[in-house]
Amino acid sequence: MEPLAVIEITSKYLKVLIGYQSERDICVVYTNSFPLDHYIENGHIVNKMALMDTIKSVSSFYEPAMKVKFDISEAVLVLPPYGLQVYRDKRVTPVINNDSKVHLLEIQTLYTMIEKGNALPKGSHNQIVDIIPESFILDDNKVYNVMPLGKISSSVTIDALLLTLPKDLIDDFISVFNGSGIRLRRLIVAPFAATELIGLDINTPLDYYLVDIGAEITTVSLVGTRMLYNSVHFAYGSDMITRRISEEFHISLEEAETLKKEYGLDSTPLTFPVPICHSEYDGDHYLHELSAIIKDELDKFSEYLNTAIDTLMIPYQDMYKSLPMLLVGGGSLLNGLKEYLGGKVSSNQIRLFTPSSLGARNPALVNLLGSIAVQLKYRDVLENRKTSKQESVKKEKKGGR
Repeated sequence: MEPLAVIEITSKYLKVLIGYQSERDICVVYTNSFPLDHYIENGHIVNKMALMDTIKSVSSFYEPAMKVKFDISEAVLVLPPYGLQVYRDKRVTPVINNDSKVHLLEIQTLYTMIEKGNALPKGSHNQIVDIIPESFILDDNKVYNVMPLGKISSSVTIDALLLTLPKDLIDDFISVFNGSGIRLRRLIVAPFAATELIGLDINTPLDYYLVDIGAEITTVSLVGTRMLYNSVHFAYGSDMITRRISEEFHISLEEAETLKKEYGLDSTPLTFPVPICHSEYDGDHYLHELSAIIKDELDKFSEYLNTAIDTLMIPYQDMYKSLPMLLVGGGSLLNGLKEYLGGKVSSNQIRLFTPSSLGARNPALVNLLGSIAVQLKYRDVLENRKTSKQESVKKEKKGGR
């Protein structure tokens, strides 16, 4: 199966993943993260030329250990959900085939009708990124959750959710990739990709909050029957904890990050406390001090998180505030986070979602892995741009093709 290249650009990293889907498993060929130096702020590109150069630099690379060279000519791009608005639209088209069977042409016609119709509110500055079918309806109100190809009917109706983002955000990312030489195969909104990956796990709930904790930004999404309904975000991420530790202990950011990852909220009782680090400014520091700092920061995080949930649930009843919560993103790996949030939020169950993909079981890769699943599931009708005749990833082994 041909591998697919997926790229996600966050406030701190440019992430690349190359892989493919085999049944319900995502198989990873290669993945890596490349640091960015404040090229992205709150999801918006502030240094286009520098970001363009970074993208160019990762478009071709050689892995000596694997004896494999990758040349990325086109890729799927994961977009941040900043300014995401979700709308619903319903369209119907007749079945024009002589055999009265639904063909792919009718499905494609429905998507075109939505794209060219006036589905978005007048004056909206958003643009459709993805059209997600909730159901297809045939004669006698027969409802299908997947494309009813080959079914007999005089017409076919689609009931769909429209994922939209601000046009200027989309245009900025497209322009950077146009200048980098990598063709964009399609655009995917990050939490939509995550929900598709999570949906492959039959043990996950149908309805839940998806909390993606990044370095600078946390995104909270509402998922119902495994469909993305809305997202909000706030400017607080795991790097805030690192900076606070650095300031309080008078140590470097690198040392603070190491302490955060190694201990987190470590509740191990110690009869004889020993220092966990030393500062030239104020001497030794201990685990209980680290825990106090992290707890204080998590209290702030919890307040932001609860406000985000309140905002998401404005149109719904309070009873839904107790939905389960799935944590993803690099910040979700903080030791003790799940247990600490248990007493701070209204969710009746909090769980860290860990991908089962071989070689990429990192919650920070959820959006990239999910994009592989999206592309396979919706490629016939949802690809934003026609693929070129070139392969998306050319894999060249040392000594020949």
